[in-house]
Amino acid sequence: MDPSRICTACTLDCPDTCSLLAVREGHRLTVRGNPAHPYTQGFVCGKIHSWLRRLWAPNRIREPLLRQGDRWQPISWTAALDLCAEHLQWTLQREAIMVHLQGEAGRGVLHAACKRFFQSLDAISPAGSLCDSAGIAACETDFGSLEHNDIRELETARTIINWGKDLSRSSVHTAALVRRAKRNGAQVTTISPGGDGNRAFSDRYIRIAPDSDRFVAAAVLKRVLELDPSCRRRLEAASQGSAYLAWLEAMSWEALLGQTGCGPEELEHLARLYADGPVVSLLGWGMQRYRHGGENVRAINALAYASGQIGIPGGGSYFNIGSMRHLPLDWLYPEAPAPRQPFRWSEVGRALSRMRPEYVWIAGSNVVNQAPESKRTAEALRRSRFTVVVDGFMTDTAQCADLVLPAALMLEQSEIVGSCLHDGVQLSRQVLPPPGQARSDYSIIRALSERLRPDAPLPEEDACLTTTLQHSPSLPEQAWNVMQRQGFVIGDHPRLAFAGGKTAHFDGRFHCLPSCSPPIPCDPAYPLRFITAVRRDSVHSQIGQEEQGTPEVWLGPDSPVWKEIAPGQQARLVSPLGVLRVRCVPSRDLHPDAVLYRRGDWMSLGGGANQLIESQTTDLGGGTAYYEQRVRLEPLHDN
Repeated sequence: MDPSRICTACTLDCPDTCSLLAVREGHRLTVRGNPAHPYTQGFVCGKIHSWLRRLWAPNRIREPLLRQGDRWQPISWTAALDLCAEHLQWTLQREAIMVHLQGEAGRGVLHAACKRFFQSLDAISPAGSLCDSAGIAACETDFGSLEHNDIRELETARTIINWGKDLSRSSVHTAALVRRAKRNGAQVTTISPGGDGNRAFSDRYIRIAPDSDRFVAAAVLKRVLELDPSCRRRLEAASQGSAYLAWLEAMSWEALLGQTGCGPEELEHLARLYADGPVVSLLGWGMQRYRHGGENVRAINALAYASGQIGIPGGGSYFNIGSMRHLPLDWLYPEAPAPRQPFRWSEVGRALSRMRPEYVWIAGSNVVNQAPESKRTAEALRRSRFTVVVDGFMTDTAQCADLVLPAALMLEQSEIVGSCLHDGVQLSRQVLPPPGQARSDYSIIRALSERLRPDAPLPEEDACLTTTLQHSPSLPEQAWNVMQRQGFVIGDHPRLAFAGGKTAHFDGRFHCLPSCSPPIPCDPAYPLRFITAVRRDSVHSQIGQEEQGTPEVWLGPDSPVWKEIAPGQQARLVSPLGVLRVRCVPSRDLHPDAVLYRRGDWMSLGGGANQLIESQTTDLGGGTAYYEQRVRLEPLHDN
């Protein structure tokens, strides 16, 4: 291969995990999808092109910075690492509280190895996640493991029911497969509270109330039971299936549909699709960001299973898969204690305030921006005896640190990364040198390990990567050599999940939810659901400062807010935690009970939705119930 043309991979927190071809021409870098990769197939999303601007941003942190009162003092790497080791050693000797917060801004083997190192020191870390853990726990509870059919099966589907996944903004390759399925004659129905870009992908669009997915699924199943006798037999054979059947029979149509905003004709349309089959159920992640988010996922899984859609071609329930399932790391520090996880990501600000840790290490996460109760989290970090943040930018979180270490970003470091969408394992080669003195997270932690654990430091990068591949039972023996040649390998895994309807549970049965919980009552002072959804061209808070300004919120055409506020006007977005100034924008189809905010902008630049969101946890998996937050909009008198 031409030395100016490098096969690498995307490590952003995105399901697709694209294999990339990077071409350097002098100071110019272009990146496109790898056409030889069976999932990437030669194209990528706009996030990659936004990322290139981020690499050369003038406000990159290029040297270690130590807080000195109200200013930042540049120091050498030797001084910075010695200081980190000194404070960490002090904390360990006194058995004081040490907290490690590592997010998913960087993913892969080396980033996971950093977590493993802190685990070996018995550091505290959060349980659950800020992302998808409620849905993961729901699928594991139902099926016994986290699996779905090979994503390429979507292309041959006859019917696809999209339960709220925004195909215009998340997973460009899933969107492409849905488009191909449509060209092949598939019918696509979207079920969503609206505010997404799914109409372009859909033959039919059914708008439902926020957090009503479980009632829609239950109502559809109740009707399918009338249409298909075999559905009852499957449900009765499931663990707790009889209990769910009894609950469904006890619930009236009015009680179920009254929660959803869905009409009888729409219910009949969905029921006949599931009764006729085969049907793909494509699950968006937004539905599991409510207090009853796990139930929302489980009710759809129960519908898919009872109607015979699990374990067949053209069917299946698609949430995600484990991105590290082909990349075991239990060989590294095998003596490490079990993870200490006394609190959840959803309550990180409250936990840090309560615990008052001596030492906090943060990498791969702008946690102040991304977790609920941003101001509480920021205050807790400032009160820590010593807080280290590894980042490329002076984020809301970095501003709370005692020491900021400059991070190398994607394309400036090497990594091996799996996917939560497909079975590809990609080699992410370094393409560019990091700016200034920036270093990869792994090289920083390895240098720290040499100071703290001279008897057992982290291995060199290549050794860590190759050893992990050698321990994988699902990758070819020469995986490293294959990856050096073509940039990826494909892990061995069945194309159909739960073939024949047999699950991974010890008894082989589907484990059904027994009932659906009623909605949580709304405080009339805060009538609107606060939906903080993904952006099209950036992940999390990885947004350039020049791209930020007054935040915008979207409201549906029948929103009651328009009675007091005109489109384009600014308003006060109010929750029990505070106020944010926003501009109101019309949405074509958003449900009137919701207000939509594209998350990720920084609190220090006038944004930061999570400063308004209270800490709440999902029913399963310790997930973060962002969408349970209620708000109101008030007119501004200076419009």
